[in-house]
Amino acid sequence: MKGRGVHDTNREDGYYVGEVIELPGCFTQARSVEELMKRIKEAIALYLKEVGEEVNSDLYLQRKLLNLFQKLVLYLSGR
Repeated sequence: MKGRGVHDTNREDGYYVGEVIELPGCFTQARSVEELMKRIKEAIALYLKEVGEEVNSDLYLQRKLLNLFQKLVLYLSGR
């Protein structure tokens, strides 16, 4: 799954890999979609902390998580 926002892949080793495309170098992996969503949220927060962006992180993270969830649902449903 590729495009704007976050994409994921289910590798042969059973890990899902998520990348926030708008944030270069912001990615993580997990064994389940639920864990991937948690880790993506943490990765975004750490990225924003590192670059020192002043954003309303709760709203920003919620939007990123919603976007990720929507894409994962479509991906897992085979669309």
